[in-house]
Amino acid sequence: MRILKSKENTKTFIKDLSNQIKEHEIKYLAAETTYHFIIALVPFLIVLINLVSLFAKSQLDTVLSIFDLLPKETKDTLLPIVENIIQQSSSTLLSVGLIVALWSSSNALTSLIRAFNKAFDIEEENNFILKKVKAIFFTILVVLLIITVLLFMVFGDTIIGFIENLFRIDIKNQFSVIFSILRYLIPILGMILGFSLLFKYAPNFKKGESLHFKSAIAGGVVASIGWIIITLAYSFYVSNISNMSKTYGSLVGIFALFIWLNLTCKIMIIAAEFASSYDRIKSLK
Repeated sequence: MRILKSKENTKTFIKDLSNQIKEHEIKYLAAETTYHFIIALVPFLIVLINLVSLFAKSQLDTVLSIFDLLPKETKDTLLPIVENIIQQSSSTLLSVGLIVALWSSSNALTSLIRAFNKAFDIEEENNFILKKVKAIFFTILVVLLIITVLLFMVFGDTIIGFIENLFRIDIKNQFSVIFSILRYLIPILGMILGFSLLFKYAPNFKKGESLHFKSAIAGGVVASIGWIIITLAYSFYVSNISNMSKTYGSLVGIFALFIWLNLTCKIMIIAAEFASSYDRIKSLK
């Protein structure tokens, strides 16, 4: 981010970003997007868990360890749903769930793309069919990226074992530090790539207009790092500081989940605003 090394550019960038966040009323855009993500959550889990059950059932525990990042109350709310999906896992459920999940998730992506359009000061696409097709396409893209990251987590040891047998080298012992770093780095890079592609191609840019790839990557980095920090910080807050259980009682897990999804949507939209402001400053260079 060389252009932000200049004090003048940095001040202009911060002022522009602050004005954009206030003007675009991010909290309302995030609330709308959160609603659609909540509707899409269960069918999305149906697809994800069924796919893992079909192709890597023995590694389900590894995949479910991702839930450890979430607040305990949220984890306790989601795990019974996941366990029920696992028990009822079938190819029929997968096909039905896939159709429902794609439609529901596409509504969430439609709201997210609308927020991105606002961040980049772009007019909405009026053609309903084109808008829906684009939302479904990016829904599939996000699902594929998540599955790719999960595949690395699930089959990482298998892949390493295959390479070890092929080249007759002991990767885990000789390159244990590098291997450990890659196990955490690749999912993060996958997130950055996914967010960058969303910022670059999801908004309704006109012909001849687009976001510079460096700006998209900058937004992707902010979204990924921001999401990780917010998730870990919120998990710590709910588990160790908050008195949400006294306020919401048995519903604490559900409310903790809703708030986490809302924070997730906010950081994605703020990252889009960051990429937009960064791109404008870059154009003035």
